[in-house]
Amino acid sequence: LYLLVFFGVLSPKLPAALATQRWEDSVPPLADTSEYRDVLRTDLVEIRQRALGLIARRLHSGFMAMAVTTMGYFEQTIPVGQLQQLRPAAGPKLRWVFTREELHAEIIRQGAAVIDCAFCLRWHRHQVQIGGNLYRELQMPGGSCMPTDATSLAALVHFMLLENLSYFSE
Repeated sequence: LYLLVFFGVLSPKLPAALATQRWEDSVPPLADTSEYRDVLRTDLVEIRQRALGLIARRLHSGFMAMAVTTMGYFEQTIPVGQLQQLRPAAGPKLRWVFTREELHAEIIRQGAAVIDCAFCLRWHRHQVQIGGNLYRELQMPGGSCMPTDATSLAALVHFMLLENLSYFSE
């Protein structure tokens, strides 16, 4: 999400789009082409819905059900009723549950100095191979664990990042 905002693919005003139910791209690009307009109308729809969903799922449940009207810089004359409507997409939401002790045992097993994406991918692969607790808990109902220290928080955030990049699926 942050990378897409950084490169200008998504607007940094995503919370405002949810609050006002309008997503306006009022600034034209340096090179306006029909291909670029097609990307805005079709190719970015799924990414935009997923981005809205990532924010909306942390808010009141009504935000997941609302429609957001999109208006590109080239659609200023189109009546509001004919503009494209986006609905936040929920996307994947796995249950990441591990204890502080399990994390520290994995750090020792891998001989890791830092918690990063590679560490989490290796840990997940190992848990799948042995049928470990981390793997078994993914499909259970409920929420993710609540980290009690900075190391656990780092692991949880990396797992969630990898999940939202589609490294894991349900």
